[in-house]
Amino acid sequence: MLVVGLVAGNRPVMFQWALGLALQQYPTNIDITYLTRQINPERDKWAEISRCREEIAVESLSIGASHLWLLDDDIQPSAEAARRLWTILEQNPDAGVVGAICPTKTVPSEPVVYVEDGNGPHWRWKFGDVFDCSSVGTGCMMIRTSIFRSLQKPWFEYTDRRIKLVGGNGIEREIEGEDVGFCRKVRQAGFRVMADGGSLCIHWCCRTGVGYFLPQDSYPLRKDKVEAVN
Repeated sequence: MLVVGLVAGNRPVMFQWALGLALQQYPTNIDITYLTRQINPERDKWAEISRCREEIAVESLSIGASHLWLLDDDIQPSAEAARRLWTILEQNPDAGVVGAICPTKTVPSEPVVYVEDGNGPHWRWKFGDVFDCSSVGTGCMMIRTSIFRSLQKPWFEYTDRRIKLVGGNGIEREIEGEDVGFCRKVRQAGFRVMADGGSLCIHWCCRTGVGYFLPQDSYPLRKDKVEAVN
C-alpha cells in the first residue's frame, strides 16, 4: 500500500498543484490511501510541519503501508513522480528515502538537495540522473515505511536553538530543517538517501501565484555542454 501524505497550510492551493495531483501516474496494481494533516496557523509554522509529517508517518506505519509519499500543498510534482520514486526505491533495497528535486522560492531558485552538510546545494547532476545524497527536501519525498522502526523518535524535528559561544563571546543560532535532520537519521541507521533528478517540481507561492523553477541555464538543465559529474 502507498500512502499519499498531504501536509496542508491554512490557505487555498494553486489550481496547477491540484491538477498535478489529479494527473499523477501511480505504479500498477497498487492500493492508495490518502492521509492529510493541516498546519495550525496560531503555532510555529516549522514545528507544525514537523508535527504533521510525524503524525502521518505514525499512521502510515500503523495501517501497514509499505511506502509513504510526502507531498506539500505548494509543491507541484511532475506527472510521473510517484511512479518514478516508487520504482527507484524498489530497485534499490538498501535505500530508505528518495526525493524529487524541489526548487527554493528564491531568484534564482536552488535545488533542495545536498551531498554534504554546510556546503550548499548540489548542482552537479543532469536531468534524469538518480544519485545518492546526504539530504533532500521532504516536500516531495517517498519513504520506505519499514525504516521508521529503525529510527528514534521524533522522526521529523525542526531545530532552532541558540548556543552560547565558548568564553561568552556572543550567541550562535543553529537552525536545521526537519528534512536535513530526518535524512541524517536515515543515513545513521544504515540506509541510503537518494535523489531523483528526473522528477523536477514547481514550488508555488500560494500568496502571489508565482511558480519557482530551476533556471533553464543551470547545470542540470543545460544541453549545450554535457560534462562528467564528479
